[in-house]
Amino acid sequence: MPRRTRPCILIACLLIFSTHTRADDATLAKQRQTADAIAKSLQLSSIVTNETKNLIHCGTLTDARLKGLGATLEKQYATGVKALQFASDDPPWTGKLAVYVFADRADFRSFVRQVEKRSPDDAELGTYRLSGDTPHLAAGPGKGKDAPTPEVQAGHQLAAVLLAARARNVPLPEWVVTGFAKATTAHAAGTSSGVRKRSARALATRFKVSEVWSDTAPAEVKQVLAVSVADFVFYGKGVPKPVDFLNGFRPDDEKPMKTATDALSATQLTPEQFEIAYRRWLLSNN
Repeated sequence: MPRRTRPCILIACLLIFSTHTRADDATLAKQRQTADAIAKSLQLSSIVTNETKNLIHCGTLTDARLKGLGATLEKQYATGVKALQFASDDPPWTGKLAVYVFADRADFRSFVRQVEKRSPDDAELGTYRLSGDTPHLAAGPGKGKDAPTPEVQAGHQLAAVLLAARARNVPLPEWVVTGFAKATTAHAAGTSSGVRKRSARALATRFKVSEVWSDTAPAEVKQVLAVSVADFVFYGKGVPKPVDFLNGFRPDDEKPMKTATDALSATQLTPEQFEIAYRRWLLSNN
């Protein structure tokens, strides 16, 4: 390359970088303004806000609880991003994701009606929107003493958002979303493999892994196996590229409703091969 052309190339690169930086700064400023405007529009006297590396937090939790949640969600974010193999220069979204967390179920339902302009389902505990420059998630408590806390639900919604971003909104089965969310929570918390696998090992002699996506196993069994299978797929190297597995659920004209068999086929695996590999992993200490 002629020496005189190098300064020109360097200047061009600096200009491109500067343009991207200004655009990112403008997006983040818009996200902060939007979060602040939404918080004010809800007219909740107890709402507090804070910000972490990748998230903007608004909620009716106490300041201490919201800060604690922020630290937990950042760990889950880093864990999920690594598992889904996002490139460092291609994050799930530009800027920061707004996280709205409510201690009262009525406040969560009010958020859905005012911000998302729809009526929430009776059993709905969380929601998210990825479109546009101001993505968000929202979470509230469930009903009853055994229902998940707002913090737990926020973590599950974050995992769902990451999956949606990685799969480009491919419709995924609920067991994939729920399983990934709970597996990510366990890995972010540093839960040992023995503890993570304990419940699934107890079921291994009575149920096949394929019963996760079929209707042949009881609901409580499917819940346990879903988390274990997601742990294997996304954290145990159960498939070469998780994004291929996710894209395997993408519908097309030939087959508008894809199955787990199709998703495995997209990763060059048969259900039988997956079953063998899963059971080997389940009994290991990895």
